Amino acid sequence: MRPHWARMGITRVANVTGLDRIGIPVVMVCRPNARSLAVSQGKGIDLEAATASGLMEAAELYHAEHIERPLKLGSMAELSRSHRFAEVGRLPRISGRAFTKDIVTLWIEGREMISGVTRWLPYESVRANFTVPPPPGSGFFDCSSNGLASGNTADEAVHHGICEAIERDATTLW
Repeated sequence: MRPHWARMGITRVANVTGLDRIGIPVVMVCRPNARSLAVSQGKGIDLEAATASGLMEAAELYHAEHIERPLKLGSMAELSRSHRFAEVGRLPRISGRAFTKDIVTLWIEGREMISGVTRWLPYESVRANFTVPPPPGSGFFDCSSNGLASGNTADEAVHHGICEAIERDATTLW
């Protein structure tokens, strides 16, 4: 990871285990110019695992701040002639306002996990760059890092993301 620190804006990795009495190894990873959270934390069985955890958390946020996928500005009504959309009615909402197919908003290209089919979804539901004004048509969908994960391979990242989403769902229900 060290060769990528500068690109991701990582300036410091600090052992903060001694700040409590529990003793679980914890590190904080600083990205002072982040476009979302400037500090990530990692926990682990030992300091090496905690460091890896913190660095991967920082990498996840960096990539959510710098998404390199195609974007389209338009309404579902106009773009549906040439684009397939995710089921936006099933996405977490932040507003009581009704989202309609005529609202112009920014869309980002995604891919279904099983079929690999391209689907477009509201950019505001996946972006983590909070330094710029929200895109046009924003204010309908929640943005969350739930399920945002990293790994040594794409499959490993997907596995971690699914486990995190299941864990948060179970915790919420409990």
